[in-house]
Amino acid sequence: MRHMHLNNARFAGSLCGMLCLASLLVVGGCDPASGDDEAPDGGSWTVPGDGSPDASRSADEDTSSPDDPPADAGERDTSEPARSDAETPGGLVLEPEAPVTFPAIDPGQTFSLTVSLAHTGQGDLTIPSRPSIEGSSAFQLQELETNFPVILPQRNAEIGGRIRVTFEIVYRPGEATNGEAELVVPIEGSETARRFDLRAREGAKCLHVDAPTVDFGGVPYDRAVSRQFEAISCGSEPVQIQSVQLADDGDGQFQLDLGSRDSDDDGELDSPISLDATSESASFGVTYQPSPNTAFARGLVELQTNEPIRSTMTIELRGQGSPGTCPTAELSAKVRDSRATPRSTIEAEPLDDIRLDGTGSSHPMGELETYRWSVLETPSDVTAKLRAPSPNNEGVRTFRALSSGTYKIGLRVTSSRGVVSCNRATATIDVVPEAEVRIELTWTNPEDPDETDDQGSDLDLHFLKMGPGRWFEAPYDIYFQNRGGAGVWDPESPRLDLDDNDGAGPEQIHMDEAQSCQWYAVGVHHYKKMFGTAYATVRVWLDDTLVYEEAHQPLRQEGEFWDVLRIHPSSPKVLTRDAIVPRTPQGTEPPVTDAMRTSGACTRQDLY
Repeated sequence: MRHMHLNNARFAGSLCGMLCLASLLVVGGCDPASGDDEAPDGGSWTVPGDGSPDASRSADEDTSSPDDPPADAGERDTSEPARSDAETPGGLVLEPEAPVTFPAIDPGQTFSLTVSLAHTGQGDLTIPSRPSIEGSSAFQLQELETNFPVILPQRNAEIGGRIRVTFEIVYRPGEATNGEAELVVPIEGSETARRFDLRAREGAKCLHVDAPTVDFGGVPYDRAVSRQFEAISCGSEPVQIQSVQLADDGDGQFQLDLGSRDSDDDGELDSPISLDATSESASFGVTYQPSPNTAFARGLVELQTNEPIRSTMTIELRGQGSPGTCPTAELSAKVRDSRATPRSTIEAEPLDDIRLDGTGSSHPMGELETYRWSVLETPSDVTAKLRAPSPNNEGVRTFRALSSGTYKIGLRVTSSRGVVSCNRATATIDVVPEAEVRIELTWTNPEDPDETDDQGSDLDLHFLKMGPGRWFEAPYDIYFQNRGGAGVWDPESPRLDLDDNDGAGPEQIHMDEAQSCQWYAVGVHHYKKMFGTAYATVRVWLDDTLVYEEAHQPLRQEGEFWDVLRIHPSSPKVLTRDAIVPRTPQGTEPPVTDAMRTSGACTRQDLY
């Protein structure tokens, strides 16, 4: 799919947006609709569970009462015969239940899905090492930022419910990969690892729910808190939601909000909802207000659909009543070392270091125990790694804004009594390039098991002044061997700001003082091949406006060159070239295209 607009071009190739940006291992307390929260750095992970109703608890404990039916009723892994907890290695089940189904997407695209392992057995359970995926290399576990073992305590008989470990699986198909794999979870003391099927759809109808569990955490008795979940089409054909109903309202503590789809307010859809392919979605709201003297609540939402694999989809609701008030999360951001006042929404430039400050969060009834950070949104194909500048200050994080676009960071805080903030504070960072011309390259290798390490394909961005310029020759081709800078051209001073040689970018070049009537060319060279086909994305900004974006162009062979486009800043005009040159075009001039000749734009270099 090609996009070339002079007004706010937007990427449309990535399916379902970013359901979980910055996927990290978490245990409870997160907003299920928001993505993932970071785990503490280092150490083994033990979830508290001493059996005392008044003890400080993980927000991911189940909120059922002792009188509820067993928490695992009706939620077994359907990929194998039903077994008791004692017969199932470690008493683990997967949510959503296996087989976990991913949508059919094109090579180079990605789809992320948050899943949870629930402990349903007796006795403490230890996962001694990192789970793995066997089978298709298209499925990958997002890096888990904690050390193993992970210890899940015995299910609390007084409280009931489950303890969960939540993480993210990324599906990124390549041209030669199939759509089946297994998630393998080792269990200490068992010779048999727990295995869960992962599958990719070949098309047809497919529906995905972004929050199989909506956990409200601790909510004061005098407060009502709302959350949302989203149903997303993930197939090649339209899928229909026939009904959305509150199958269990937790003795009146949960209410379902269908919005304008329930005009007569009878709790049912006015008519079925049809979601087309290409990630169309529908959102629904749920409100939780705990009843006095009822500590834990469970509910259930059911969706009836015409999805052939799962015609009934369930969303579990959980909440915990709490005396007093919940903490308040506050979050601000600023460019690090700047004198600007921290705000919840700021502007920055590419490569700026951003400081996030949540120390203004508070709780009138006591101390704050934890800060739970989450990356809610980033530009396409870009990650934002939150770092703690000081091990003694969990209320501050930093990250480097490598790419232009919007970043959103979320924060929830938890009191010393385990009550989660009723709000999620959000900081928005709009990263806007201030150069007259800025070009950016990112790429992805679906078969690369870890695109953040020092092993990966190397693609190089080229920016050339047409007329005197030839590819790969200084001074008129700016790339990693000729980085440019002040006075490299006359009068322009283009510069390579960022180079990456081990996958996935970004690489960036900016230029001010473009000459009038001057044409420039942009290219991408496949310098080093690793992990199969590389899929390149190029974006161009003119005077802070995104005017061009082409996503996931496959580069299959080392030495291939993608002649991307021509830029005439003074018009302004951006003309697509989009030609693959099979061998490195060393010392050759970029062709003058028919589109340039007929554009009506002047040419300083007598190109036509």
